[in-house]
Amino acid sequence: MKRSKIFIIIFFVILAAGFISLYLIKKGLYPVIIINSEIVWGYNLHKEAKAAEHYYKQTLAVYEKEEAKETNYNQIIVSVLENIIEKRLVSEALRQEMSDSELIASIHDTVAPYLAKPNLEQATLALYGLNLADFYELVIFPQAEKELWEKQLEKDGMDYSDWLSQAKKSSKIILLTKEF
Repeated sequence: MKRSKIFIIIFFVILAAGFISLYLIKKGLYPVIIINSEIVWGYNLHKEAKAAEHYYKQTLAVYEKEEAKETNYNQIIVSVLENIIEKRLVSEALRQEMSDSELIASIHDTVAPYLAKPNLEQATLALYGLNLADFYELVIFPQAEKELWEKQLEKDGMDYSDWLSQAKKSSKIILLTKEF
């Protein structure tokens, strides 16, 4: 009798763990890639991929290129993964060179003119399918960081593409999925 209760308890614990795992996976709370011990979660990847796919489709609609209408989601994911790696490496390099307050002030100076555009929110929604806060987080902020880092490298007499290639080689990047 006692033994059967233990088996029932174990069964329900395993069942609950399965449901919790399914819920977490559905919400995108699973690691996709680790870049220098910083985890990129599934929801980040798919949020950026969805925006990239939306942008791609909107661009094709404007130029009406029939031969390129077929979107390959895996190609978009691979491009987004490469972009995420680049953004994380640039951000990490900037944080080593500047204090957080200096970085925020520099980025604010860089992006302020763009954020003052009157129809920016409607444009981001139409072009990327993102609200302004997400657009700032996924596009504007990382682009400003990249521009700042390119200027810093230029001052030091280095080329951005050479730096990026070297940074990728010297970084510890672990892809946690076989899909890509």
